[in-house]
Amino acid sequence: PTSDFECIGHTETEISEFGLPIVPKDRALWHNWDYICPIILSWKKEKYDYYVVTESDVAVNLPISLLCQKMQEENIDLIVDFIHKPTPEWIWYKDALTVSDNPLGCLLCVSIFSHKALKLITNQRLKMAADYADGTRTIWPFCETVVPATIRDAGLKIADLKDFANLSHFHFGEKYSEHNPV
Repeated sequence: PTSDFECIGHTETEISEFGLPIVPKDRALWHNWDYICPIILSWKKEKYDYYVVTESDVAVNLPISLLCQKMQEENIDLIVDFIHKPTPEWIWYKDALTVSDNPLGCLLCVSIFSHKALKLITNQRLKMAADYADGTRTIWPFCETVVPATIRDAGLKIADLKDFANLSHFHFGEKYSEHNPV
């Protein structure tokens, strides 16, 4: 149960106030899933050591507090799913090469960030935004290339969600509307 956890949402209007580009125009919040990082850091409420971020259609059925405890014990700054070295066939490969000479990819549907990781990703995205605004960066990279490479390249520890949870029921299926459930 997550009833003891506070939820944070975000909008394109809030994001643009940070100077982050709304790119691509039709899917900016999906493409830039990591845009929640500056929103969390600007939050006027209590700051935490770890933050759990999930997509709206994800159900978490394991004790998050135990994962956070494990992160603290093992000095982990990010837990994500499907950490992988991208290949040229991957749709985001060119994006990944603009982030790091040694690209890394992951899935961010369920992620746990340390406060330190949130700051690092926010600073990286703000630097990228300045470069994008002045034209020195022409590609705005997909979040699932930015997050893992930024964390790894800074020397912080990343762990794979599969090492902490049974993901046998974690799958991608047909899309259903929450307004018309099956």
